[in-house]
Amino acid sequence: MEEVASQLALHPSDSPSVYLSGCRGSGKTSLLMLLAKFLKGEGYEVYFFESAQDIPQGAGWEFEAMLEDENNKVAVLIDEVTSDPNSGLFTYLLKGSYPNLVTIGASVPLYSPHPASFDSLLRMTDLMLREDDEDFQKLVQYCVELKATTPALTRAICKYLLEQCGGHTFPTLAFIEHFFTRDEVRGLLANKTAFDDYFRGPYFACSPFYQLVRNMCFEQLLNAEIEKVAFRVMGGKEEAGDISTMIQLGWWNRNTGDFISRFLVNACVSGVECGALFLDQKKSHEETTELLIVEGLAGMDDSDFNCLQQHTSSVKVQNGVSFNWARKARAKFRNVHLPFQERGSVSVVDFYLNDDASSTAIQVMADANLQGYDASDYPWQRRVIFNFADWLSLPGNTAVHDKVYTFMRSTNTLYRGTTPIKTPAVPQLSGGSSFVRPAGQTRSFSTVAKRFLTGMRRW
Repeated sequence: MEEVASQLALHPSDSPSVYLSGCRGSGKTSLLMLLAKFLKGEGYEVYFFESAQDIPQGAGWEFEAMLEDENNKVAVLIDEVTSDPNSGLFTYLLKGSYPNLVTIGASVPLYSPHPASFDSLLRMTDLMLREDDEDFQKLVQYCVELKATTPALTRAICKYLLEQCGGHTFPTLAFIEHFFTRDEVRGLLANKTAFDDYFRGPYFACSPFYQLVRNMCFEQLLNAEIEKVAFRVMGGKEEAGDISTMIQLGWWNRNTGDFISRFLVNACVSGVECGALFLDQKKSHEETTELLIVEGLAGMDDSDFNCLQQHTSSVKVQNGVSFNWARKARAKFRNVHLPFQERGSVSVVDFYLNDDASSTAIQVMADANLQGYDASDYPWQRRVIFNFADWLSLPGNTAVHDKVYTFMRSTNTLYRGTTPIKTPAVPQLSGGSSFVRPAGQTRSFSTVAKRFLTGMRRW
């Protein structure tokens, strides 16, 4: 509210106005309601409209009659500025010369393409809830007093949910309320591991509650064309105009050059369609894991590797190639799950087999140096690493080499440990061009790999 008040103070001599831009669920309505209460306390006569369409004809004349008396202070707050701001009413509200009139409008950018008519533009990505905000601290304390779990774990989970939602008001409050006030999920707060397994697992992502919050905040994902744009951006293969579309939807943080929240990333992930086939649960984890990796690669093409050329950030490369492979793998099989993604985390799990967090999981990496990984500090019993790299990098512990799959784009070959198991692994991949290696990673092509290139078995 202080930021909005400071913007209004910049234009004291005319009719000050501020436009709040952000996606659904970002807190625009909540902020407007708080501003209405604040302005009421400052002596304003406040008029709150849920949409510009709700403003009655002739309202401008009524406002004008009130504003002729300089002692009357009027505030007009509009939750959805969907009308043309150049229309007669908005011309009066935004371009008049009444210092005792304040106009504050809010909307998703896509639906109100004329914010320039307002004096000031504030993006909700710059006005998010933060951990040190007094309101958030009061909410955390309320949850602590519910005694659903220990105070330390309560604070940790509230902070985690705030970070997941990027500080957006509605999903943050909805998730916190869900986990701390509902008896059916309180058992998940016994420890952080139990909470993480549920929150990132298939049952929560498919629950009616999660789908409700997802659709409330990102209903445009139900549009097939918007979903395609989001998928291209996630996969690092955006086309001209894709980022502009994300900005228009309020889904892009210009400061970070990334999506506004992990929740949005996972809203996209949860929308990935699954195929009709089932992985045979009677087979060993080794067999099903290898089949899943092979089938995912088989569906990829040149565009799925664009992220390796377009982005210098190793995080975006890893996220991009991981998502592109995972989409193709899930397109084949029904009983696999893409869990919530932790952007840039080195411990992320990208795929569960058989929808089961307790079974084998696949972690996708890009250009990863695995030489320091050993059995003592990595969960090899539950984890398989799938590395997109142009060299074989394996842990020092040879006993876990079979837990590492490597796809070499330069030779279009998939390895398990040091053994090549399929070539070409990506039938639709053209050429044999190499990865662009990050600076300092200039390892030569493994002599072990060269030895196995002849006589390998083909699928």
